[in-house]
Amino acid sequence: MPADDERRPADDEAATALRERLRPLSPADREGVLVDLVGGLAATVLGHGGDAGLEPDRAFREVGFDSMTAVELRNRLRAATGVHLPAAVVFDYPTPAALARHLRDRLAEDGAAAAAPLLAELERLDGAFAAEAPDRLTRQKLLVQLQAFVARWGDERGPAEEKSATHTLDDATDAEIFDFIHRELGGPGGNLPGI
Repeated sequence: MPADDERRPADDEAATALRERLRPLSPADREGVLVDLVGGLAATVLGHGGDAGLEPDRAFREVGFDSMTAVELRNRLRAATGVHLPAAVVFDYPTPAALARHLRDRLAEDGAAAAAPLLAELERLDGAFAAEAPDRLTRQKLLVQLQAFVARWGDERGPAEEKSATHTLDDATDAEIFDFIHRELGGPGGNLPGI
């Protein structure tokens, strides 16, 4: 097993696969998968054969965990999940069920942390748009580009094989832009709310 600060590409692949497996599940189902993972790895560390893991509510100390086996389990869990855990995690969360809940919460935090820079950038852009007072035509062009952006991110099928909105807008005449706005938003192009 690698030391705590030594990650292997296989570890990253395993952690990514686990996260993908957990993503569509409900919190209770995620916890169930993680209980199985913790119990199975704990049984492996203790040298138990077969597919059976430790009982979810049985304390790690009861089944023979000491500081050496606790560190080994922590390393295996880190390799499987990608979550940084302290060496005493087995004693802080004394059962497979408790440790699985902790992992579930940490994995959720990691997902939120990954989105934080993107959300901060969107807030920065929102502030920049609010600070500027562009003319009507510029506002309409920005609106069209933002709608194309939202359409791309709202579509889980991936990017379309079409011309980008920027390319389309650069080539469009003012009349085409107003026509697009009229078709997509209804009403005359010049009577949009807030413009």
